[in-house]
Amino acid sequence: MTTFVFISAIVLGIIFRKSKACTMYILAVMFILAAFRTTSADYEAYNMSYDLLDCTSEFKYIGYAYFQKIFYYSGLNFKQYNYAFYLIVLCLLVIAIKILTLNVNSVLAYYMIFSYPLDAVQMRSFLSEVLSLVGIAIIIKFFVLAKPVKSNIKFGFISAVFLILSLLIHFSSAFNLIAVVIYMAVKNRKSMGKKLLFLAVLFSIFCYSGYFALVLDFAGSLGIIGSLEYFKIYAMRSGRFGFLLYCGWITILIFACRFNRKEICKESDQSKISDYILTSVLVFPLLIVNVECNRLVRIYMVLLYIFYSNIKRKRTMSPKMLLNYCMYFASVFFPFSYIIGNLFVGTLGALLNNNAIIKW
Repeated sequence: MTTFVFISAIVLGIIFRKSKACTMYILAVMFILAAFRTTSADYEAYNMSYDLLDCTSEFKYIGYAYFQKIFYYSGLNFKQYNYAFYLIVLCLLVIAIKILTLNVNSVLAYYMIFSYPLDAVQMRSFLSEVLSLVGIAIIIKFFVLAKPVKSNIKFGFISAVFLILSLLIHFSSAFNLIAVVIYMAVKNRKSMGKKLLFLAVLFSIFCYSGYFALVLDFAGSLGIIGSLEYFKIYAMRSGRFGFLLYCGWITILIFACRFNRKEICKESDQSKISDYILTSVLVFPLLIVNVECNRLVRIYMVLLYIFYSNIKRKRTMSPKMLLNYCMYFASVFFPFSYIIGNLFVGTLGALLNNNAIIKW
């Protein structure tokens, strides 16, 4: 039954891109599968950390700890906290999507394929991700390096608030804050791609030189993060050539929205989303250091879903447009089959097999 409900939400979202009733159905499915799961990867760890909030003063993620305390001191147990958590996070997700497109259902449908099964069980990352996504969406939609200056300051400030909150929830969102600053600096310049590649090279040197670990030390001294030994694991190189798969994934993702731009970028918002997605090249150095940094690509995937949701549907398409869609589907198929496929039992399988309301 859960499989049917899950697939039906995806199919309806792709067919009915703007239907409000369909939006409510998709969100209801996402909420029920996540909030009423009885087990999943890290479920017990999240449960334990919540129950022990009053017994410890050391937290790996200080922002998430304070977020939990709001509900903990309100008398909610972990199951009730889950209901509130997913209600808030899914609302933020829809807000971020609506800033950039009216075709919300199409975006949610592809998001359910990837990366919803991961985000739903990685609660801390999920909250951080949607906060970053709102901040990024505001920058893409409203921030322009032109008049009126007051509007830029206002929207820049609002975006910064969301990005900083995201950083306090999960340290990996520091990348999103850096990416937004770089995007604003280079988006109106010629040869944007070359400049970003150059920055990616510099970023690689930064990661390999040991300065990444120093940044973590500084963040720890400010109280933004705790358990520095845990975080320094991400600053140490692990693995050999597995990063090539993820770099190939990002390359396909970029080409999906950069190739044939004259045909697929009919509106200014499309061009701005495409330009921002180009900053995903900055993930390359981090992937070489640690492939766990592939989590940073999830936001870019949501932006890609938004990008393609805005393309008008046609009965016929040119060979170039067909190639665009092939790259788009490949960028979705790879993480679903490889990442979620390898983690199926603790992610999508857990959501489908262990629900307190809907049975398999």
